[in-house]
Amino acid sequence: MPQYSIIIPAYNESARLGAPLDRVLDHVAAQHWDAEVIVVNDGSRDDTAEMVPARAGANRALRLVENPGNRGKGYSVRNGMLKAQGEIRLFTDADLSSPIEEANKLFAAIEGTAFHTRIILERMGEHGVPIRRVINGGGIRSDAW
Repeated sequence: MPQYSIIIPAYNESARLGAPLDRVLDHVAAQHWDAEVIVVNDGSRDDTAEMVPARAGANRALRLVENPGNRGKGYSVRNGMLKAQGEIRLFTDADLSSPIEEANKLFAAIEGTAFHTRIILERMGEHGVPIRRVINGGGIRSDAW
């Protein structure tokens, strides 16, 4: 099981996914992370689904998850999180509006606590409650991150 999973939801992103995906994969390699990078294709009508397997041949950390049609970003994030195997999971947009280099700080903060993303997902599955309620109910302060 990888330590980290990075989920990237994608809908019709083939024109701009290449460079950000390379940046994520390069950063994972530079940090020597035991990680997987999952692109969740949300029923794209362009070449998004084809470009991921083409790159995955050169990088074992990369894999594609397909949604059953266009279900939206929230569904894509949830589907990616549920299919991910990493102990700590994060998602980022395909345009990297949150730079992947910032993940170092997030991972360090998470690892500095006894609280991991897996617990959030387990509680969400058990109780079906919004993630904000799980985090607040679990005694985790958002300003601690």
